[in-house]
Amino acid sequence: MRASRCHDGLVHYLVFAPHTMVASAACLVAPLAAVPSLRRRDLAGAVRITSGVLLVGATLAVLATTLIGTTSPSGQVNLVPGASIEAALSEADYRNAVENALGNVLLFVPLGFLAVLALRRGLATVTALAFGLSVLIEVSQLVLGHRWVDIDDVLLNTGGAFLGALATIAVTVRRAGPWPRRPG
Repeated sequence: MRASRCHDGLVHYLVFAPHTMVASAACLVAPLAAVPSLRRRDLAGAVRITSGVLLVGATLAVLATTLIGTTSPSGQVNLVPGASIEAALSEADYRNAVENALGNVLLFVPLGFLAVLALRRGLATVTALAFGLSVLIEVSQLVLGHRWVDIDDVLLNTGGAFLGALATIAVTVRRAGPWPRRPG
């Protein structure tokens, strides 16, 4: 019975959590927002609008995930890169260390991916914007109190956005075909 209750709690969390609701709403609104562009047969405009709505939804979902929810009785601040990951690994808490690292990376991959399409900006700009958002989140957590504020989160989030942006650019370049050769 306990496993069933845990499973039910997880399902309830995944369906009714604020970040899930925001992401679901963005997925429903995005195609509708693109209809006027599609009627004009403006596929590039439709992609830009759709990715823009999804980017706003993903950003709000990230904010809901990182700013709403659990607090710890003893919030801490880590400004030493790698220290929290090393500490988790030294405590033989490998699963938590891997989940935390991968979670922080994967949280920002959609932001990087969508930002390139919606904002029409390059890798450096999107990565810098993600870095700024991550710093803003960590400072907000500091102000909220009783939260973990960690430079590793900033670095992992930024890395995730970088990977997402890189994936978009790689797909775009591949679809464009081979690079034109310079004459002579």
